Amino acid sequence: MSDNVNQSQPIENVRDSGAERAASSSAAEAYGPGMRPEANKGADTSAGALPPASVDDKGISFGPNDGGPKNNMQNTSKNSDGTSVETSTASDGTRESTRFDENGAKTNSETKRPDGSSINTSYEKDGSKNTNVFDADGNRIQSESKKPDGSSDNSTYRQDGTRDTNHFDKDGVLTNSETKRPDGSSINTKHEPDGSKNTNVFDANGAVTNSETKRPDGSSTNTNFDKNGNAIIRDFSPNGDLVRGG
Repeated sequence: MSDNVNQSQPIENVRDSGAERAASSSAAEAYGPGMRPEANKGADTSAGALPPASVDDKGISFGPNDGGPKNNMQNTSKNSDGTSVETSTASDGTRESTRFDENGAKTNSETKRPDGSSINTSYEKDGSKNTNVFDADGNRIQSESKKPDGSSDNSTYRQDGTRDTNHFDKDGVLTNSETKRPDGSSINTKHEPDGSKNTNVFDANGAVTNSETKRPDGSSTNTNFDKNGNAIIRDFSPNGDLVRGG
């Protein structure tokens, strides 16, 4: 499937070229190398040029045990209002700073590396946590929003403005995937507890152009909507054979 939604394209082509894979835990992989961010993510275990930051399907993590260079300078400064800042500088020039409120609660942490890349995390009073990863040019390339109940939204930002987002429940189970493009078109996949997946493709006006329901046994129903809104329905067997529709 091309980056622009084509109303006349059958849903099976959407499925084969990326709609289903866009709904996977690594949605940015669905559209081929030409559509991926230039930042080298390796095997989805690092964020661009940020090796000490571990990024996987369920979030972003970083800390003192990340295997990075050891800190050799540390400092704590306290402000008159009771807030404080802890800073440290590693042997390679990486700087880390952590801010605390007047009650000693952590409010923000930031890691800045010599190449200009950075990670910034804000800690909210309700227990939620928001992390953003930036490349050396200051472009946001990944983010994670973690809620108090343990659920999270993880996003990857491509250079063309496309955003891929995965939603996980409190147990870390993928429940929804979404790809939004700069022109307003999008792909949304809902992952059901029984293993089935429902994918809808929307054009820039928000109209559904294609849809697919894939069942646990591998069978599927694909619906393509033409410009007049007429539905063309095709059913496929678990082996991918067309069993109904033309």
